[in-house]
Amino acid sequence: MAKGEVAAGEGNEPAGKPSGLLGFIIAMLVATVVSGVGGGIFGMYGLSSNGPPDKKQEKAKDAAKQVFGDGLNLKALSPIITNLGGPKAAWIRLEAAIVVVQDGGKDDNVLAGKITEDIVAYLRTVPMGQIEGANGFQNLREDLNERARVRSGGRVREVVIQSLVVE
Repeated sequence: MAKGEVAAGEGNEPAGKPSGLLGFIIAMLVATVVSGVGGGIFGMYGLSSNGPPDKKQEKAKDAAKQVFGDGLNLKALSPIITNLGGPKAAWIRLEAAIVVVQDGGKDDNVLAGKITEDIVAYLRTVPMGQIEGANGFQNLREDLNERARVRSGGRVREVVIQSLVVE
């Protein structure tokens, strides 16, 4: 054969095979889908060590009994999102729980709703500068505890702040 000539069949791909780049792309797509599904399954089942919500409540009640003693119940409040008293664009998100003395005749859900309402009303009057820093956070905690005790007639022992985000 001459230098410039190509033998029949050389350099030509068979009709049934995809090109190298197309095969690579398909393999990468398959690998991406498989890893995404596997990661999702692992995330749902492998990393969920907290358990169902019922078990979370039991753990919280046990923790409250260890810290505060028997006869008390830990009741989570709804997450509170509201604007602060100043500046205008300042927002706060607060997640908290209350430690309530167990009283057979009274409903803790109604009490939690009233306390949540009081907290929202209070936070709308607080300027951001008042809750900055460790001292500001401590003052906020004390104010919320005092408001909860007054609203509940002494049934609430403490407001436990679980998370606080100010934006």
